[in-house]
Order: sequence, then C-alpha cells, then structure tokens
Amino acid sequence: MQSSNIPRPPGLVATLAKGFDAIATHITIILLPVLLDLFLWLGPKLRLQTLLEPLMKQMTTAALPVSASLPDPVTMQQMWSDFLTGFNLLSIVRTFPLGVVSLMSASLPASTPLGQAATLEVSSYTSLIGSWMGLVLFGWFLGCVFYSWIAGITAAPEEKRSFTRNFMQSIVMSLTWFGMALVAGTPLLLVLSILLALSPAIAQVAMFMVLLFGVWMLMPVFFSPHGIYIYGQNAFAAIMQSLKLIRFTLPSSGTFLLVCLLINEGLGYLWAVPPQDSWLTLIAIIGHGFVSTALVASTFIYYREVNIWLKIVMEKLQALQKPVQPQG
Repeated sequence: MQSSNIPRPPGLVATLAKGFDAIATHITIILLPVLLDLFLWLGPKLRLQTLLEPLMKQMTTAALPVSASLPDPVTMQQMWSDFLTGFNLLSIVRTFPLGVVSLMSASLPASTPLGQAATLEVSSYTSLIGSWMGLVLFGWFLGCVFYSWIAGITAAPEEKRSFTRNFMQSIVMSLTWFGMALVAGTPLLLVLSILLALSPAIAQVAMFMVLLFGVWMLMPVFFSPHGIYIYGQNAFAAIMQSLKLIRFTLPSSGTFLLVCLLINEGLGYLWAVPPQDSWLTLIAIIGHGFVSTALVASTFIYYREVNIWLKIVMEKLQALQKPVQPQG
C-alpha cells in the first residue's frame, strides 16, 4: 500500500471529531430529538392497561407451571401490571432502524416535575392497531427528516437528494429489516421458550448468545440508510452497498461502530442519574440529543469517506493488476 501511494482509511478519532464539529456548527438539528424526548417525558401517556390487563390475568392464571424457578401466577400478574402501568404506546414513535434518537422512549417515566402526566387508554384492538400503524408511520417520517437533515450537513453540496423518494425507500428498507428479523427471530424465540421451560439459567446464556449473534448480523447492514440519504440509492442497493463496505473494511468499520456504541451506552448511565421528576433530566435530554446526533453524523461522515477511500483503493489495485503490454 505504501509503495502504491494508497491513502490510509478514515481515522476513527478524526471522524468522530468531524461529526461533533458538524453538529456543534448546526446545533439546531438537536431540536428534533430534544422535542421528541420532552413530549415523551412531559406529555400525555397512551396506555394499554385497561385493554390488555384482563387478557394477561387470564393467560397467567391458565398457564401451567413449567419450572419451579419461574415466577408464580400472582407474581407474573403483578409484573405485567407494573409493565402496562408504565408503558407508553407513544414511545414506539422512536422507530428502528430509521428514527429520531431518543432517551425517554426506553425509560418509561412514571412521574415528571409537573406531577403525574395525563393518561389516555386505548379502548379497543382496532384502535390499538390503528394507533400502532400511525405512530410507526409518523416515526418513519420524523426519521426521514432527521436523516435528511444530517445528510445535508455532512454530504457534498453537489449530491442531490429527494425527500419523497428517500422516505419511500426508507419504508421499504425498514420493512425488509423487519422481515429478516421476523424470519430469523421466530425460530430463535421458540428455542428460547423451550430452554426457559427447561432451565432459566441455560436460557439466559442462550439469550446472551442470541444478542451477540444479532449484533454480528446487524453490522453488515448497519449503513443501509446511509446509502439512501447520501447517494440516493434504492433500499436494496443501499443494503448491498453496506454489505460490500463491511466486507472490505470489517476491522476498521467494526471498531468504529463499537466505539460509537460504547460512547452512547456509556453516557447512557450518566443520562440516567437525574431522577425523572427533576428538571435536571432536561440537561440529560439535551446532552443525549447532542451526543447521539453527533454520533449519527459521524457514521454519515465515515460512510462517505470510506466509500471514497474504497473507490481509490480499487482503482489503484486494478491498475497494479493490469498486464504490461510487450513493446515492439
């Protein structure tokens, strides 16, 4: 590589610094995650307790004990009741893989500095399905706005992008991801259920292995949205481009994504320090919005620069492999 003047791949620290600089320069972009978190924190809650709690009681009462180490029906009912009491259906507006980064979508705050939030109950399964579909679609729309905004400040000015086309391709990509997860997850869930019935300890080990396997499978398609929002690719071309990128740059790309994950998860413990009924949580929301958005921007910068680097490397390698024409 040195003798062929092949440049070095994008540096990890330099790429992260560019991402944080880009967001610091365009600080208004964190308004999306901050406003979403403020709504989930202080706004009304959409609950499923009235609709699902009777069903959960019937299921736990009718269920036969399959293992002495599993909770008894009364404990299971209390666990489901606590979960349904704190669950906010509006939190699914934080969609994956495309969505606005959010701190409060996973914390399920029970109290706020303004007291108990107003609660609304989903009254029927028809309303549940309609609300779920509407929230997911709205989450995809917000994610498209968020990613388009980040792509606009990290990509080259001459790269044209269509919001409507990107939004439609993002839906196709999200449905493709969901289909792959469903195909892979259904048999795994069945196996975990059997292991849980036999031995909860073995099931926990198996679950940890499944999570590692999921992360490993997620890595090759992690950059799928980036191809849509930077190069205007369709969903399947973006997925293939992500697979190609990881194939040729696995050590550096894997390290980069691991560092981003560690930064995000490590600071997550810091954002969780303020109690949810304290206004100090507002600082955590703003801090999380800035750091998480900067990390997303860093992935966009890395994706674009590593693709440019790959193109240069391929051209130089092809030139080295070209046979020398005999003279005379």
